[in-house]
Amino acid sequence: MDREEPPVGQSAGPSTDASNTPVVDPTQNVLDLVDAAIRRQDDLRNVSEDYHERIRQADLKFLEERDRRLTEVAAEREKALKIKDEGDAKAARIKEDADKEARELAREAQRYKDEQANKLREQIAAERGDYVSLLAFKPIADYVTAQQARQEGNFQFRNETRLNLNVLLSVAGLLLTVLVVSIAFIGR
Repeated sequence: MDREEPPVGQSAGPSTDASNTPVVDPTQNVLDLVDAAIRRQDDLRNVSEDYHERIRQADLKFLEERDRRLTEVAAEREKALKIKDEGDAKAARIKEDADKEARELAREAQRYKDEQANKLREQIAAERGDYVSLLAFKPIADYVTAQQARQEGNFQFRNETRLNLNVLLSVAGLLLTVLVVSIAFIGR
């Protein structure tokens, strides 16, 4: 019998190796490998899901901690602002008190200055009639000038009138000073 060749792509019978020993069908092996690969992918997927769940839990924990700290910082900021506001209010009260005291001291100082100025005005007004004026010395100055003019002649009289007037004013100033000093000692 002639052997017929099987059509291309089909087997002539069970597979055999070089020594004509039947070979095991690889289909079961392929199915086992595919099944192992699927289990491997399932395991990898489970591990990945577990990993991502742990990351998500860590992120949630991190966010909770961050929120807690932000809340604490906000509370501390509020406390600091409250303390600052209280300090500002206290500083404002202190400044107002200091300004009030400064105004009162300024009023007292002005009142004292006004009293002293009024006393000085009263003293000057009271002493106004006590001093001799230059007009009171004019007759004396005229008399002294006339006497000197008679003694020295008419020409010298004109030249020395200024000098004599200066001497007369100096004497009047000296007398006025003596008078003021003596009144000051008598007033005590």
